Amino acid sequence: MHKKISILKISILCLFAVACSATAKKNATIKSSGYCDSPSCLSAATILKEVSFRGAKKEVQRLYSKDSLWQAVLKGIASGSEEWLTVAVSLKPSTDAGSSEALDLAIGEALEQNANLVLKRFGSSKSICGAPDIDDPKYDTYEKALSAVQLRIGKVQAINDVGIKFQRDSCLDSLKESVTGLQNFFGKKSDSK
Repeated sequence: MHKKISILKISILCLFAVACSATAKKNATIKSSGYCDSPSCLSAATILKEVSFRGAKKEVQRLYSKDSLWQAVLKGIASGSEEWLTVAVSLKPSTDAGSSEALDLAIGEALEQNANLVLKRFGSSKSICGAPDIDDPKYDTYEKALSAVQLRIGKVQAINDVGIKFQRDSCLDSLKESVTGLQNFFGKKSDSK
């Protein structure tokens, strides 16, 4: 009888140990997924881990629901670095409405830093190859917005990669058209007749 109780105690302890081990393993997996809830720890790598772990749609929802995180993501993408543009590629299909527009504007801003890679990864849509966000204080005057468009035109014109010639030319056309939109919005007259 005493041996049966000891075997039962050992069995219960083993089951408890297995359960604790499974919980510890699950918690370690969650922590290793790269979850970050503060702009100070946010990086392209942590976001890509989260996309891999949770899926792009849930990651977009998480980031977009906290303005400080979303703004840090947009700033990273606007930097034009290859890692942050990879984040944009992974998030873009799961964005909608406001998050999609904000992401496109950040990708458009990345033209100023890495036009070649932006056109290779995203093509030349008007939402990317257009005027900057005039609600952003960086571009809230005609002069600031025009300066950004002119910088983007210069960066796109400098692309010599024949593999993206069509995208380059299409983007240039859209950027030049956006100048007219800026003139109309800010009430400026065109210099050309």
